[in-house]
Amino acid sequence: MTNQCGQLYQERDQEFFTALTTGESATEFSKAKYELFEEFAQKPFLTKTIGSGIAVVGDEFKTTINKSEVPKAGEFYHQFTVTNQLNQELPPIFSGSVKIKEVR
Repeated sequence: MTNQCGQLYQERDQEFFTALTTGESATEFSKAKYELFEEFAQKPFLTKTIGSGIAVVGDEFKTTINKSEVPKAGEFYHQFTVTNQLNQELPPIFSGSVKIKEVR
C-alpha cells in the first residue's frame, strides 16, 4: 500500500487516499482502520474505520479527518491496518511518524 498522507494540518478538514500496490483492491478487505497517536502513547486519540471516516473509492481507501479532530500541531505516530475476508487483522500496512503542521 502507499499512503498519500505525508503530513496533516491542525484545525483543517483534510482527506487522503491509501492505495494498494499489491494488485489487490480495497474492496477485498472487510475492515480498515486508521489510528493517530500522540508520541509514545499506546491508545490512539483518533480512530477512523470504514463507514466512520474511511470510504472505499475505486480500489483505494479514502480517509477523511475533520478539523476538530486534530486540535494541535507537533510530531505524532499513525498507522493503517486492514482486516481480510477471513476476519484476520493484518500487520500495519503503513505506520510511522507524521507531522501535524500548525495553521495560523
